[in-house]
Amino acid sequence: MKARGQHRGKASMNIEVADISDLDPLYSLINLAYREQPSWTRENSLVSGIRISRVALMEMLASEQLTFLVCRSIHQIVGTICLDTGCLDTGCLESGADHCVTFSLFAVSPERQGQGIGSGLFTGAEQYAITELEARKLLVNILSPQSELETYYLRRHYLPSGFCHPFPAGNNVGHPLIEGMLIKQLEKSVSGAQHC
Repeated sequence: MKARGQHRGKASMNIEVADISDLDPLYSLINLAYREQPSWTRENSLVSGIRISRVALMEMLASEQLTFLVCRSIHQIVGTICLDTGCLDTGCLESGADHCVTFSLFAVSPERQGQGIGSGLFTGAEQYAITELEARKLLVNILSPQSELETYYLRRHYLPSGFCHPFPAGNNVGHPLIEGMLIKQLEKSVSGAQHC
């Protein structure tokens, strides 16, 4: 059972582990940031449809291999990120390889961007992955045309792993607007860690 509690992020930011009671605000925030409002993670020029369905998000929140971290402001969720210890659909050498954590669904409320929330939340997620999940390698997946997002991760010392796979059309994550669009993986090894 995943415990709900607070974790310190950047600049004393309070980061909490989400649970099923956060379903509705998380559903709204993720779809708003990815597919509706102007946002640095917005994909609506690349993908049509919602980013995640309510049913899929409910299943993710209930999964033991997934942890959602959230940042709250006056009891309102203003940022979230998902940590996956399953290492599925990645460039790891074997399915289910341990000591890898994949970040996904990284979203900050569009009206709160530019305030350091995203940077603090991502730093907190990295710390949580290393200290609580014993990660030795951190992974992110981006749409291949997202040069701005890739630049952000490169600044945080993530490098292309050389692993790509087709956009998962038909998996209730929207429909690609660019033919042959790929998901590109970036990775960062924790100092002194071994590869998956």
